[in-house]
Amino acid sequence: MVLLQSDEAQRSHGQPQYRTDEETRRLIVAAATEEFLERGFTASVDAVARRAGVSKKTIYRVVATKAELLIALLAERREALWLTIDLGRIGGMGPRDALEYVLGKLARLALSKEFIGLCRVISAESLHFPGMAMAFYNEEPKRSLNLITDLLEQLRKRGLVDLKDPAAAAAMLLHMITGPLFAATILGLEKAPCEAEIDRQVKAGVAIFLQGCATTGTRAE
Repeated sequence: MVLLQSDEAQRSHGQPQYRTDEETRRLIVAAATEEFLERGFTASVDAVARRAGVSKKTIYRVVATKAELLIALLAERREALWLTIDLGRIGGMGPRDALEYVLGKLARLALSKEFIGLCRVISAESLHFPGMAMAFYNEEPKRSLNLITDLLEQLRKRGLVDLKDPAAAAAMLLHMITGPLFAATILGLEKAPCEAEIDRQVKAGVAIFLQGCATTGTRAE
């Protein structure tokens, strides 16, 4: 991997320090997250650069625009979460365990304080930057829906659920679990729920869902 000299080191007279592209990106992402959460979309790239200890030119080597930087932050958090999802485990699970496992992971991302804060920024700017809103939708809600749809299709093929339209069922299931909590939190009516609250919501939602679509032999799983 190519090593980049740190901008701070280039401005100093001491021994140069080096960091990798990935380390530089992590610094930028962390700094940009703090700036966007504190100042919304009015956060400047100059402020992000100062907080990260890099040059503005370095940031523009990573992303072309401030809107792209915001989408990169959300993608970074999503990827970190998705790395914790072991899709290989799901094949041996019953419908209840499989759905609770996947939905629990996704709900933790959607209902996290940072994610909701960044979603507020995107919502506020969506009319002015429709491309940013579409990029966000493709990065997170759509990808989560696709994952749940694929899972329901696998369960259907295994004869564990009775569904005619897995995609529609996935949208209903995800909304039932995250919708009310997300809406109240993004409007500032409630604080971001703790993990115990998320777990309760996931278990309740999955139980109700399976009452309607699980096959006779799997309703108790």
